[in-house]
Amino acid sequence: MATPPKLVSLRGSGLRVWNYYWHFRHELKMSEDELREVGIEGDDLFIRPEVIGPLKEADAKFREHGYELIVKDAYRSPELYELAYRRRHAVYGQAATDRLYNMRDRPHMSGLVVDVNLVDPETGEQVKMRNPKHDDEGAQTIGFYKGKQDPVSREYERLQDLLIEVMLSVGFKLGVKREFWHFEYPVE
Repeated sequence: MATPPKLVSLRGSGLRVWNYYWHFRHELKMSEDELREVGIEGDDLFIRPEVIGPLKEADAKFREHGYELIVKDAYRSPELYELAYRRRHAVYGQAATDRLYNMRDRPHMSGLVVDVNLVDPETGEQVKMRNPKHDDEGAQTIGFYKGKQDPVSREYERLQDLLIEVMLSVGFKLGVKREFWHFEYPVE
């Protein structure tokens, strides 16, 4: 495995963590042993230490709106990128995989990138922020629901706008793929 940047565990940070690859390992046809080999075991995630403060600040702002922040992905080793790309390609096809995966820049390797969502603190459930049936049409990208008049689409738009607004307000920027959940923390 390549030497990662200086990383710390998000376990014990006070933030909610839900490791995407650990939870979707069966769907992506990844074994627990394969995930351990690429640095994933359970719900823990790793990040550069300077990102934790802004994440906590974002969480505090979301709590003012009745939500909590949950981090679903952070540092990815080069080996995880390769494994995930191969498995996503096999399960979802090349077009769907390439639409989401930035294999050229591999931003998650920096340790400064997070994929996040909101949680309803009363139920502990993640908030649904798009309809997966619309993914082939671009529902993962910013602005997909803008201008749609049905109440569900308007709520997705409101939630995505809130997520983006708060994350940008604490110093994050959007990734090049323009996914509403993917944020990069610029460090000089």
